[in-house]
Amino acid sequence: ESTWARIAERAVAIAADMNTQDVSEILWALATVKNPPPNKVLAAAMFRRAGEQANECNPQTISNVVWAMGTFGDKGHLDLLKVLQQRALSILDEYVPRDIGMLVWGPATLGVKV
Repeated sequence: ESTWARIAERAVAIAADMNTQDVSEILWALATVKNPPPNKVLAAAMFRRAGEQANECNPQTISNVVWAMGTFGDKGHLDLLKVLQQRALSILDEYVPRDIGMLVWGPATLGVKV
């Protein structure tokens, strides 16, 4: 078993204990590695956990998750995208330019209307 597979297995096993920052950082890291994600099971677990915590997300975590979706070209989580967009609108006053850019870029890359 590869090192990467063991790391991914461990992350999936502890996903339920991760906070929004943990999840968004893992998705960001996966998205910077390559497209599609190097471990689809891990990415799916992180997207699932992001959905469970959507109402706790801050601008940076939402933007990281949405950016990862766009980077992966992942249209399999459009329900999560809608939930995160609703959360983003509820805290829009907290957004800085970088987070706004990623929030718009992710859906645009997927061909999804913002």
